Amino acid sequence: MGWGRCVAAAWLVVLWRCQSLAPAARRGPRWVGSRLRSSPVGWEPPAALGTLSALQEAAGQGRRWTRDAATGVWVLPPPGGVTPWGCLFFLGGAALGQEPVAAYGELLEGLVGKAGGGLAVFAYPYALGLDHAGIASEAEGALAEAFERAVVDYQWSSASLRKYLLGHSLGGKLQLLIAEGAAADPGSAFHDVPLGVLAFNNFGVADSLEQATGFVNQVVAQDGGGAPASWVAEIGSFAAQALTFTGLEFVPGPEDTVRLCAERLVGTVPIAAFRFAGDALDSSDALLDAGLLAPGCRRDLAGDHLTPVFVRIKTEDIAQQLPPDVASTLFSTGVLDDRGEFAYGVEEHFQALLQALFDWMLAPEDLRLLQAAPERLALSAGPPAPSSSSDREEEGGGGGGAYLHATGARWRHGLARSSLSPS
Repeated sequence: MGWGRCVAAAWLVVLWRCQSLAPAARRGPRWVGSRLRSSPVGWEPPAALGTLSALQEAAGQGRRWTRDAATGVWVLPPPGGVTPWGCLFFLGGAALGQEPVAAYGELLEGLVGKAGGGLAVFAYPYALGLDHAGIASEAEGALAEAFERAVVDYQWSSASLRKYLLGHSLGGKLQLLIAEGAAADPGSAFHDVPLGVLAFNNFGVADSLEQATGFVNQVVAQDGGGAPASWVAEIGSFAAQALTFTGLEFVPGPEDTVRLCAERLVGTVPIAAFRFAGDALDSSDALLDAGLLAPGCRRDLAGDHLTPVFVRIKTEDIAQQLPPDVASTLFSTGVLDDRGEFAYGVEEHFQALLQALFDWMLAPEDLRLLQAAPERLALSAGPPAPSSSSDREEEGGGGGGAYLHATGARWRHGLARSSLSPS
C-alpha cells in the first residue's frame, strides 16, 4: 500500500486501540500525588512505521542517531564533533511519535542542517495512553536524563546551550504540560524554555476519534484507495460511542489543559504555534483565547496536519539491499513517485515549515518581548539578516552566539509580514 495509506492505517490502529482501552480503564484508575493516572498500557508501533524504518535504514538514513539505553531517547548530536549552540527536545504525534526517527527524521535533521550543524536533537518515543499528564512527566524525565548524560559524554557546556521544546499534534500538548510543570520548578531542565507547537491537538477522547476518522477518510481518498470510507467511519463511530458511555477522558482534558497552563505560563514562557491551512485537527485557537499565544505568535503555513512528516527515499539506495520479493512488491504497488523515489509529503510545504521553525529558533526572545509588550512589535521588525559567512563574522566573530545574533532578525522580519496570523 502507499505511504499515505500506511499513515491512515496507523491512525486506524490508534482509533481501535482507544476503543479497546475502555473495558480495562473501568477497572479503576490510581492516584499518584495529586494526578489521576490510568494504568500504563503496553503499545507497539504500527507495522507500517516499522517497515518505513527498515527502508530508511537500508537507504543509509538515520545513521547518526544514537539511542540512550537508559531512557530510550533518540539523540542526534551535531556532525563532526561540533559543539552545539542549541538543543531541541522533540515529541511527535500519536502513533507517529513512537518512531520519531522514521517519521520525523527529515524534519529534525533538516533543522540541524539549517543550523549549520550547531544543533543537537533529543526525541522521546512515548507510548499511547489516556494519562497525558503521566506521559508528559515520563517524557520530561527521560529527555532531561538523556540531555544530562549527553552533556557529560560530549563535554558540552550546558550553561551556554539554548534549549527549545517542540511538539507535533499530541506532542504539542505534552510539551505544553512539560512547560507547565517546569514553570513551577526553577531547577527543571526545561524551566523557562521556549516552546513551539506544530498542528497543536488538544481534543477530548470522543472528539479526537471523530476528527481522526475524517482525517483518515481524507488521506485514503487522496491516496487513491485503501480501506472503504464507510468502514473507517464505522470504526470511529463505534469507538467514540464506547468511550462516551464509559465516561473516559484524557487526563487532563482539553479545558483543564488550557486552564492549568494559562495559570502558570501566560506572560512567562514564550510559545509559538504553527498552523496549517488544510488542518482540521488544529486546536491552537484555544491557546490564543487563553492568552498563551501573544498576538503575532502564530504562524499560518500551507499544508495539512501531516506536513511535518516528510519522507523521501531513493530507490537506488535500497534496491540492492532488499530481498527480491520485497523489492518487487514495493516497486509495483504505486509507492514510488514520478522520480522513482519512495515519497510522502509536499516538499514545498515542508521546506517552508523548516524555514519558519528555524526563524523561530533564532529569535525566541522576540516571542518573550511580544508576550510582555505586544505593542512593541513594530520596533522589533527589521530586514532579513545577512546570510554569508563573512557577514556573520562581522557581526561578532563566527561563534554560535554571533551567528544567532547576526541572523536573529529573520523571525522579527517574519512577524511583520502578512504570512503571520493577524490574530
